[in-house]
Amino acid sequence: MLHWLFAILIPSLLIAEPDYDHFYSTYGHAAIRVQCPEMGTDFVFNQVGEKMKNRWLMYAAGELKMGMQVMATEEYLQKERGTIVEYPLLLPDSVTWALCAIMERERQRGYTDPYDPVEGGCCQVLLRYVNEAAGMMHHPISYPFGAEYNLSIRELNYQYSSHTPWTAVMLSTLSGTKADKRAISKLSKVVYPDQLVALWHKAGLLGESHVLKTENPGKPFPLTPFYIGILFALLCILSWFQAIEKWLDYVLLTLITIMGIFLIYMWVGSTYPLAGWNWLILVCNPLVVAFWRWRRYWALPYAGLLAVLLVWTLVSSQLVMIPFYQLITLGVIIWLMKNEKIRIKRIITIKQTQ
Repeated sequence: MLHWLFAILIPSLLIAEPDYDHFYSTYGHAAIRVQCPEMGTDFVFNQVGEKMKNRWLMYAAGELKMGMQVMATEEYLQKERGTIVEYPLLLPDSVTWALCAIMERERQRGYTDPYDPVEGGCCQVLLRYVNEAAGMMHHPISYPFGAEYNLSIRELNYQYSSHTPWTAVMLSTLSGTKADKRAISKLSKVVYPDQLVALWHKAGLLGESHVLKTENPGKPFPLTPFYIGILFALLCILSWFQAIEKWLDYVLLTLITIMGIFLIYMWVGSTYPLAGWNWLILVCNPLVVAFWRWRRYWALPYAGLLAVLLVWTLVSSQLVMIPFYQLITLGVIIWLMKNEKIRIKRIITIKQTQ
């Protein structure tokens, strides 16, 4: 790295805009490009995770690792999907040299960091490295944080993923109550490329942008979680009809069991940094299956508990309102209340026989 001290380095921020064909890139990606005309080099420092193909269980478990990768810019542009926008990074030469040294240090460490989309995501890592480099060279950076940095991680996730509902639902499902904390460092809330660009613009670190590559980002999955939630609620309503009641019960019990086991695993078994207790565990609880035989004793009180939870999600200012979750909760309430319908029928039958 010492030979860089005698060369001119040109750093820039590369933003890959959302690509709808891959879950992990539906909110975009950030990387640092470094050019050295004197030496004829042009490469990209890119914080990435291990290949995730067919490794969703490892992803959910928090076992995937992340690290700094370096590749030629031409290779990066061919590999990265969607539109890529470049912003000149306006740093003093000494800070640029320090930044390159820091990123090279991290590259040599390899894939050793636990997968953490908040503290270890591409935006957070680049932000931390630039701040470290500026501090080393006594060039402190002042960040004018806006009102959005008073939000929680879950609220930020919903705000920046609203254009891709499945991403918003998936990330909120994976995340436990830790994602609802607001009293954390504002820098820790810089999770999305749009945030990083806005923050560095305000701090005077970015020049005028230009497009390096334009590519069709694909289309979001047309069947949104909202419609799946409506379908689930309709199935719960249909379960009231005697002709299809039994087989629908099996379908609903299976769905709730699978979802419940996954949520409990994320709470108890996963090391995923944001995983933890999630209120959806109350809605999709495997205990419902275990005690289904005795539902006439607990179904109605439990439906009442879920009704209170549903109202709470509607009025609480501390929660993100995701209609998919609320529709699932409403559906389970309707389904559990079916037991009361059976009880009323029995009472009417007894009175008629008398």
